[in-house]
Amino acid sequence: MSEAVQWLILLGTVVTVALALVAVIRMPSAFRDVGRTVREELRTGREEARSAARDLREEVSGSSRVMNETVSDVRGRDQATEGSQGFQSDRAGSNS
Repeated sequence: MSEAVQWLILLGTVVTVALALVAVIRMPSAFRDVGRTVREELRTGREEARSAARDLREEVSGSSRVMNETVSDVRGRDQATEGSQGFQSDRAGSNS
C-alpha cells in the first residue's frame, strides 16, 4: 500500500508540473493581450488630451483676441472723447 501511495503522489506531482508548464506557456500571450489593451488605452488617452488641449488653446486665443479688440475700441473711444473735450475746452477758453 505504501508503494501505491507513492505512485499516486508521483502522478499528482507530474500532473501538477504539467499544469504549471501549461500555465507558464500561456502567460506571455495573456500578458501580451493585457499589454496591448493598456497601450491602446494610453494612446486613446493621449489623443483625447491632445484634442482637449488644442480646443482650450483655441478658446483662450479667441477670448484674448476679443479682449484685445475690446480694449482697442475703448482706448479709441477714450482718445476721441479726450480730443473732443480738449477742443471744447479750447473753444470755451477763447470765448472768455
